[in-house]
Amino acid sequence: MNTDSCDMIRVADDDAVLAGGPGSFCIWTDTDGQRYIACRLPDRCYIELPIRPTVAGQAQHPSWDWDGNEATPTLNPSVHTHGHWHGLFRAGRMVSC
Repeated sequence: MNTDSCDMIRVADDDAVLAGGPGSFCIWTDTDGQRYIACRLPDRCYIELPIRPTVAGQAQHPSWDWDGNEATPTLNPSVHTHGHWHGLFRAGRMVSC
C-alpha cells in the first residue's frame, strides 16, 4: 500500500483531475445537488467521494463531512482505498495514515 502524502491542487474539472498528478482535485455537483470531490490520491488512484458541509442536513451515504473550504479541503473520516492508500484530507494536504 502506498504511504506517500501530497499537497492538494485544485483543477478545473474531472478531466483535469484524470490528466493531473497526485493531489489534483475538483469539486462538482450532480443534478440532485449532491456535491463530490474527485481526486487523484498519492498513488495516482482516481476516486470520487460524496461530500457534505459539516453543517448540512441530508446527504448521500456514505458521505464525508467537509469543512466547506474549496481551496484547501478537510474531510472526515479518513479515505481508505483498500490496497492503494489510506489517509486523511487535512487543510489541503493528503496525509497518509
